[in-house]
Amino acid sequence: MTSLAKAIIFGLLTFSAISGLAPADDIANAKSLGKAFTLASKNAKPGVVFIRTEILVSDRNAYTTNDPFELFNEEFERRFFNMRRPRRQQVIEGMGSGFIVSSDGYILTNTHVIKGAQTIIVKLINGQEYQATVIGSDEKSDVALLRINATNLPYLNFADSANLEVGEWVLAIGSPFGLSHTVTSGIVSATGRKSIGILDYEDFIQTDAAINPGNSGGPLINLNGEVVGLNTAIFSKSGGYMGIGFSIPSNAVNKIYRQLKSQGKFTPGYFGAVVRELTQREKYRLPSPIRSGVVITSIPADAPAGRGGLVIGDIITAIDGKDIENTITFNSVTGMSGSGENLEVEFIRQGAKMKRRVLLTPSVSDSDYEIAGTGLKVRVMRPDELTTLSRAGITGVIVTSVSRSSPGEFIGLREGTVILKVNGYSTTTVNKLEELLLPALKRGALELVVFQEGRLQKLLLRHR
Repeated sequence: MTSLAKAIIFGLLTFSAISGLAPADDIANAKSLGKAFTLASKNAKPGVVFIRTEILVSDRNAYTTNDPFELFNEEFERRFFNMRRPRRQQVIEGMGSGFIVSSDGYILTNTHVIKGAQTIIVKLINGQEYQATVIGSDEKSDVALLRINATNLPYLNFADSANLEVGEWVLAIGSPFGLSHTVTSGIVSATGRKSIGILDYEDFIQTDAAINPGNSGGPLINLNGEVVGLNTAIFSKSGGYMGIGFSIPSNAVNKIYRQLKSQGKFTPGYFGAVVRELTQREKYRLPSPIRSGVVITSIPADAPAGRGGLVIGDIITAIDGKDIENTITFNSVTGMSGSGENLEVEFIRQGAKMKRRVLLTPSVSDSDYEIAGTGLKVRVMRPDELTTLSRAGITGVIVTSVSRSSPGEFIGLREGTVILKVNGYSTTTVNKLEELLLPALKRGALELVVFQEGRLQKLLLRHR
């Protein structure tokens, strides 16, 4: 024991000896807080479930032994007799948590808890087990919706996570290491945590309530027993608890839940604006006390942002009451908002504060699209790519593959090339590129402006 530790202990003992027992008011306050924890846990635990999954995998090595000659025989059979030993199906079990959100059996959890599972078993607090069906899941947000064939179930309500404050007491309920319905307490350490590198769109609640493997998919609740977050990840160098856990805010989870329930999938809304972060000079020119936002640098034709009344140069400071601090916040807020949502956008135009509503449409597909007769597969730019490249004025359609000996290869296009213009016309959508490219190829008169090999280039095709 160090001399400092001895001094602290001695001081505490001396203080206790002088002051005697803790004041009655302090004890009463401590008991009151304890009762709040007890009541919140008691009310919430029946709505929390333990999830066990079974994943079938093929394992050919299960038929071999550690005998080196046996291993040689298998390779010999494969090489010289074209024989392959049969694969045996093995079952890998996984575990996690979830919580009931309606009395008729809908359950929320993480996508990573149930991904790849052939069988999903849900166990209630009373020990009853049910086989669950996946209603829908979204990998980008890591939210999944299950359903079991049961009625009159206890369920949890959502709180408004926008009202959550740093320092507020919260409880995490789940099944760490398979220990069902474990409750841990802590505080909200931070809100709006981003750039963690876990999900595509991040806006996490950070908490020091102990979260361990098996807690994933369980609820983070307030002292009213309401869900404020979906426990999703931990920061750990050992695989266990290190005082930092992350939860998806309930407002985002609720949005995704509603779409998963009605459509079986989550369709992110398309906002339709390319933005950049403010410079320091621009920040200090903003009206006090606003000191953050993003600047719109371009709006594709017929995009929701333009239809909502936004223009290039507008400085977006908040969306649906949430401050937009930077491009990461902008991408998270818009990316976690579903198609059909009508967002209130606060912005500054020429020094004046203004508001407009933007109705989000289904997001532009980020999957590959083949343009017939060109040998090209292309896709639109994703939000993170737009944010990065638009600073250099680069917006367009990305080439994802080019077939050998195709017109696309003949022109000089390569995988990763961004096509900005065709014969002087901008290409911000796949449909627009196809509309411009095919007639130009037929005429044999084509001029492309592309971003390739780290620089802007022109590619020409002229028939003689």
